[in-house]
Amino acid sequence: MPVAPELARLRSELGGYVRRHNHEAADQARRALALAVTEHTIRRAIETAPPLDPDTLDRIRSLIPAVPAIGGVGDGT
Repeated sequence: MPVAPELARLRSELGGYVRRHNHEAADQARRALALAVTEHTIRRAIETAPPLDPDTLDRIRSLIPAVPAIGGVGDGT
């Protein structure tokens, strides 16, 4: 399966930071890549899954813990 363009870009960016020994930027890039991979995987699963009934949707929601947002998505920053 081909790699999504955004994931390829983030992997390339991470590789550049690692090659240049920019540890702080590499750590941030790793977090960004992990988030993007997770989001991509969830989106792909939702797109290919059959329609969900309310009980199944509630079970899936229960798997994702509610955590306070710290910067970025969900907190208006």
